[in-house]
Amino acid sequence: APDVIVRLVDAKDFVSALAAALGDSTASAFINQTNPRCTTRSRADERGHLLRADIFIVVDRGTDIFLDCAYHETLHALGLMNHADDIPWTTLNQRRSVGYLSVYDRAMLQMLYDQKIRAGMSRFDVQMLLPQIIQGLD
Repeated sequence: APDVIVRLVDAKDFVSALAAALGDSTASAFINQTNPRCTTRSRADERGHLLRADIFIVVDRGTDIFLDCAYHETLHALGLMNHADDIPWTTLNQRRSVGYLSVYDRAMLQMLYDQKIRAGMSRFDVQMLLPQIIQGLD
């Protein structure tokens, strides 16, 4: 199972926490490009299996931001890597701020972790299985 390390940091310590985990140059480049309020760094092996996820969440900017970051970044750590700004009902939409997992988010996780889906499968193979997997969702 992948290791998940969650770092709860004050806003003033966010940059130094990233630098300590990622190195100064990587952290600086990332912060300059994205200006994040929280982030996840995931690592996978050559087969696509998650090895480790490091989650950084700012805790002193209010409950709404904390919960939004906690759910959003946990989805990344669990393997939903991309943002989905064109889908309004997911926690992975960066223009949406919610402190919970939507029905859509839960369905995506159920599909990703369905036993029929394995790392390395082609897009075609997954598309062929999706109707069967979707019918079995809770």
